Amino acid sequence: MAKIKSTLDLIMEKTGHLSMNSEEKEALKREERLRKVRGAVTLFLTGDKDQKFLLQELDRLWEVPAEEQDENRQLCLDLLRDALTPLADNSRALLGLEKVAGAEERSLWEERLRDWEASFEKTRPERLAAVSSRLRESLADQAGLSGPALEPCSEGSPLWEEEKDRQREAFRARFPAQTGSGDHM
Repeated sequence: MAKIKSTLDLIMEKTGHLSMNSEEKEALKREERLRKVRGAVTLFLTGDKDQKFLLQELDRLWEVPAEEQDENRQLCLDLLRDALTPLADNSRALLGLEKVAGAEERSLWEERLRDWEASFEKTRPERLAAVSSRLRESLADQAGLSGPALEPCSEGSPLWEEEKDRQREAFRARFPAQTGSGDHM
């Protein structure tokens, strides 16, 4: 009786002569290493793992040649910096920056966040007034509601969330993740 071949057997027969060259193997190893860095940082930032876990994972990832250490470290710093968001809790990202790059790096980003948030707070009344005005116009157009007693809840509205998102994006544009002090390498 003839043996019935599985799909895997057929694929292996057809591709058996193919193999990865050394460059492809290195690229695959590099991608795996960088995926581990991303995973460790993500687990730390989401609160699924503590700082001890992050440091243990990073220690393991530092046990590579110097060139790879630099790349691992830079990716880790970029991910932590990119996680910083004005008007939000940044404690984990700042702690991670401190553990990976030192207190100076943390202080730099704390100052940037503080300055940005202070600037936002100065213009908050005007921004809220603009959102309230847009909400009043929307209520008048859509529901026919108007009058001096109409005071929409601006801070709870999607328009206010959009405004805060614009501010967060402006922060990221002003301070991209790669613009940290950078002299800790």
